[in-house]
Amino acid sequence: MKQDIVNISNHDPASWSTEQKDQWQTIFHIPHPAISAKLSGREVYELAQRIVRENYDKICMSGNVCVQGEFTFTLSVVDVIRKTPSLSHVMFWVPTSDRVSVETIDSNGVVTKKSEFRFVQWREVWI
Repeated sequence: MKQDIVNISNHDPASWSTEQKDQWQTIFHIPHPAISAKLSGREVYELAQRIVRENYDKICMSGNVCVQGEFTFTLSVVDVIRKTPSLSHVMFWVPTSDRVSVETIDSNGVVTKKSEFRFVQWREVWI
């Protein structure tokens, strides 16, 4: 049975491959907020608390979260969820991919390297 997931990232599910979407019934996308490099750790943590609070019902109902982006924000969101007793059932997931690099050389000898990321699987995070 497919489950729902909350996706907190800059990776809009509209651009995901069919394979990446297929595991989930519903994907609730929460755009990753802009995190200024000038914010303190405390300010980032407070932002994470606000995002979790504003999306509590979706997080609680789905029981699955994918959070990716600015490192201190990501860790803070995980910490806030883990420290909320009513969210202790929430599992964290990350999409895994293989990077395929293709080099081309044009008629002028200019080398262009292109990387493609191909979805492989969802990996549960054991924390």
